[in-house]
Amino acid sequence: MEPLARIEIGKRAPDELLRLLPLVGIEPLVAPAGGDANGDGDRKGVHAEPELSVEFADSPEAIRARRTVRVAVRRTAGTERGAADFIAENPRSAACYILSQALRLPTPFLTADDQMFETLRAAVAIGRGPARIIVEGETGSGKESLMRLMHAASGASCPLRKLDCPAFDERAIAAELGAAIDELRIGAGTGAAGSSRCAGAIFLHRMGELSPAAQAQILEILRGCPRAAAAAATSYPPSASIRFFAASSHDLGRAVARGEFLRELRDFFDLTLTLPPLRMRGADLPLLARHYLRRLDPAATLAATALKALADYRFPGNVRELINLVTRLAIASPGPDARAIDRADVLDQLVAANPTDDLPSLWRLSHPSARRALARNALAAAGGDADAAARRLGVATPALIRLTTPPP
Repeated sequence: MEPLARIEIGKRAPDELLRLLPLVGIEPLVAPAGGDANGDGDRKGVHAEPELSVEFADSPEAIRARRTVRVAVRRTAGTERGAADFIAENPRSAACYILSQALRLPTPFLTADDQMFETLRAAVAIGRGPARIIVEGETGSGKESLMRLMHAASGASCPLRKLDCPAFDERAIAAELGAAIDELRIGAGTGAAGSSRCAGAIFLHRMGELSPAAQAQILEILRGCPRAAAAAATSYPPSASIRFFAASSHDLGRAVARGEFLRELRDFFDLTLTLPPLRMRGADLPLLARHYLRRLDPAATLAATALKALADYRFPGNVRELINLVTRLAIASPGPDARAIDRADVLDQLVAANPTDDLPSLWRLSHPSARRALARNALAAAGGDADAAARRLGVATPALIRLTTPPP
């Protein structure tokens, strides 16, 4: 199978990165004599025109030691001269960043976690075929980002149309899906017999939240859509059929077993990928927190105590919640000359956000002063019911009353 992209790699790249890149469909090429900004004139092996040039601002030993290293990516083809820099935590995150740049993703899909990298590798391979795919995972875990990466990896120039299933009632979602199918087919000019152009792809977001009646209507429409034979699918799309993706925050296998979801609708899709939650991806939390903070405020840094507080929190909202938290931290940061963001800053923002899904976790993290604010917020949210507020926090009612009672 043809690689997704051919990338010219500078001499400072570690061997581990060179092994990882082919796993995600990237062919690493060494720079020709005199053609590498890092002075890599003695290396051989360039047999094709590279699409990107990748340079490293530190040694391979630094990457292996898990020190941060700057990765600079520049496009080499055409008139485009754009550049993008990234601070890599390890070779996996560097491979993900290079892949994201090669696919021209608006936001890089990053991971340093072993399990998540295997999921990414599988997604790239699956995305290049004709399979219809469901991505499952908790809210905010990155399902849509992975879906868009798979669509980009397919090599299709046709559009990806997103339909948010719960945003429509039973009749409206069926009508919207039918209209989207017609629009993609008309746009691709698929009315002509024998056309091999791509009609497009449709992404059913939050499919697990469809009502039983809506599920039946969606299934009827999907069954009427032709698909290409997998045997002829050496690359996507082998015909003008529409490809379907779906995402669900619920385990559809369990929903089928409970009679809450149509087995036929789930089985319309060929494969299911499952994204692990952020709390199960220990290496990703500091990587993503630093990445998003650097994008918002390049001068801001996270102290070790701040990273420890982030690691201790469960993040029920996953990556989306982390991005929102880092955004608030960047806004609250006093300026480029100020101290690094520390544990107290993180806890202040967590308390202010009052994440009702994981208050007991936040309670255990918090200092006594922060617990007082949490208790007041929980009591107000419970309408003054101290017992209900205590249950939300996972504490005894007398303890909550002590914290919420003003001193005499």
